[in-house]
Amino acid sequence: MNNKYLTRADVIKKIEAEGNSKVWTHRDLTCIISRYRPLGHLCGYVGVDKNSVFYKQDCFRNYDLFRNIEVHGGLTFSDFFEPDNEFCAIVPPDLWFIGFDCAHYGDYSCGLSLGIEEPRAYRDIEYVIAETESLAEQLAEFEITVNKKSKE
Repeated sequence: MNNKYLTRADVIKKIEAEGNSKVWTHRDLTCIISRYRPLGHLCGYVGVDKNSVFYKQDCFRNYDLFRNIEVHGGLTFSDFFEPDNEFCAIVPPDLWFIGFDCAHYGDYSCGLSLGIEEPRAYRDIEYVIAETESLAEQLAEFEITVNKKSKE
């Protein structure tokens, strides 16, 4: 459905059907999807532990480390979740999350109206699952490469 432009009513119906969050594991990494409720779009996150080369690394300040990571709209988050975040009760508290959002030019967010008349695509939960798993795969593969190099 991501290549088809939906009406606002269709998007709201889809949002109600898909829910606001999902938590799962992919490549032994914690994956989370969360809806940014003020605007209605989805965000995808992958948690890494303290043994990861990505742990406590800022995706905006450490360009060299993150430059080859490709995900929808680019990385827009690297931090711990705030203590009051709904996921803190179900994920280890020391995970560092790396993530992206689906509120870029061309994306449909119910709560965002910038006078953009061009068609915008709603990035649904299936799309965000695929992007989040792609992010987890890229992080895991990078870790494997780094570990191999350190053993040489």
